[in-house]
Amino acid sequence: MMAVNDPTIIIQWNDQGVNDVPVTPGCRNGVVGQTKQAIIHHFTTSGGTDVCGLNTIFLFKTSQCERNIPKWY
Repeated sequence: MMAVNDPTIIIQWNDQGVNDVPVTPGCRNGVVGQTKQAIIHHFTTSGGTDVCGLNTIFLFKTSQCERNIPKWY
C-alpha cells in the first residue's frame, strides 16, 4: 500500500547514455556492471517497488535507498 509521504524516484532513461561505448553495449562509459539493470536491481533489492513493472517509478517505504545510491548512478 502506498502512502502520501513515501519517497519516490522517477527515472527518465537515456538509453544512449548507457550505450555510449560500442565495444561494451549497455554499459555506462564502457564500464562493466554500470548498467540500467544494475540500477533497477539496486532499487528493488533496497526495498523499492517497481511501480507497474515499467522500470521508471520506484516507490520506497523508507529513505534508506536514496542515501545509499552509488555515485555513478
